[in-house]
Amino acid sequence: MHSSLAADLAAIVASSGLMLQALRQLHRVTNLPDPVIIVGETGTGKSMFARLLHRLSERPGVLAELSAGELDGSLGQDQLFGHERGAFTGAFSRRRGLFAEAGGGTVLLDDFQHLQRREQLLLLRVLDAQEYRPLGADRRVSVQARLVIGVNRCLDELVASGALCPDLRYRLGYHELHLPRLADRPEDTPLLADRFLHECVGPTGEIIPAGFTLEAFTALEFADWPGNVRQLQQVVRRAFTNALGEHEIRVEHLPEGMRHIPKFESHATSEYKHRVVAWALRRSGGHVQGAARLLGVHRNTITGLRPVAAEPVRRREFTQSA
Repeated sequence: MHSSLAADLAAIVASSGLMLQALRQLHRVTNLPDPVIIVGETGTGKSMFARLLHRLSERPGVLAELSAGELDGSLGQDQLFGHERGAFTGAFSRRRGLFAEAGGGTVLLDDFQHLQRREQLLLLRVLDAQEYRPLGADRRVSVQARLVIGVNRCLDELVASGALCPDLRYRLGYHELHLPRLADRPEDTPLLADRFLHECVGPTGEIIPAGFTLEAFTALEFADWPGNVRQLQQVVRRAFTNALGEHEIRVEHLPEGMRHIPKFESHATSEYKHRVVAWALRRSGGHVQGAARLLGVHRNTITGLRPVAAEPVRRREFTQSA
């Protein structure tokens, strides 16, 4: 296996059913020429999935990346398609645009929800006729690259809000990968936290933490993660610094808002009770009696609040054969 592909595969932590489903979706679209839409909140790994998709496809070109928010108004056409020498005042040399840079590889337009209407219209012909015209050129250039976009919500929602041109939405198609929030895949949290911890580097000769206590793992599993995996990485880095000189990261080394240990509280809201029970069922592998012991309650309490289908814990990472 190519070393860069192996590194991309190793970067994916997938123990949860939702992440394994996303990886199965990725494999289904790997060798298709059509655009691919990667949907997920900030920090869920859209760019990482795009890189893996490009590596697995073995397309004869590079991955050329640009955030839609970086497209600069009237310069957007130049950034996407390039220009010829003398195309406008100050164009002293030829410039290759994003699609030319990619060659036969992959063009990744991330943060697609920020794409302005002008650039949306420019992409219509690219997707319709598979060609474009660099500024100042006397002929069109054939598009060889596949377009991949990263977006934080479904395209149909962007159309409904007026942020996306319907014609472009239909041309982008429906090959979609949906990346789950970290809060929806808590069984992956300890695996990710361990990964990020081992990437931390401490001062030479000083004791550094090599792991987490069970209570610290529990707090991380139960935390809300609006910034998803990216936020978890920063929390682990902070905890590592706080725990220098110790062998383990304890709850008190976590940022203050991350130190909550789940426990069943009879006077809590229904939403909180359901969340605690769901956590206990995951931790016990879906066993009601084990979840009841974890929370110190009767099994009937768990049964009454149990989700319709609790997913058992599966501790493994994705491999190429998944």
